[in-house]
Amino acid sequence: EGMQVRQSKGHLWQFASPDKRFAFLLGEELFGLHTNSYLDHLDFVKRFGFGLKNLIQVPEIKIGWVQAIGVRYVDLVVPREGELLSQYLRPEILPFEAPLSTGTELRLRESIGVSAYETTMGEMRVQTLWNPPTTLPPELETPLIERNGWRPRHPGRSFLLLDLDHGSRFAQLQPLDVASVCEQLTALRAVTKELFLSMATDFARRVWENEA
Repeated sequence: EGMQVRQSKGHLWQFASPDKRFAFLLGEELFGLHTNSYLDHLDFVKRFGFGLKNLIQVPEIKIGWVQAIGVRYVDLVVPREGELLSQYLRPEILPFEAPLSTGTELRLRESIGVSAYETTMGEMRVQTLWNPPTTLPPELETPLIERNGWRPRHPGRSFLLLDLDHGSRFAQLQPLDVASVCEQLTALRAVTKELFLSMATDFARRVWENEA
């Protein structure tokens, strides 16, 4: 019969802070924390652990096992006025603009690249979108994100959307331990951060350090 695609619907609840800077997500097989006000990883993991610890104390929830753990970072790389993306990102990260010997004008409008990696902890997907029409990956353009007011404003100049998704999926269900989950999140993030920084130039790292 060939490949078949079947759609399924599930429930997803959001429990947001009053200022909507952070929000927990709870689905039928999902617990997560998302934010547009990322401070640092220690703060993020602390909040995540607090939410998970309180969730499993609710008798009716009955969460006792873990099938997968993951982190996802979505970053907008926007040069300052008068600067270029090539000053911020290594050449192999940027799209290739091919000159034509025929004299025909060829102007790159937008570009997308997707790479999949295996890591010692699991799998990582890296997506780069150069000058996309929106400032979020398409699958994150949701009513939930819209209601939170989390869609970044379009910078009005050339930019790159960098999307890194790193996760571990277990062959067998693992007993749920909050401390262990938080440690694995930290380990997943460490690899993700190292990859992100390896994409950046020394100039970009200096700029970001001064802005932090």
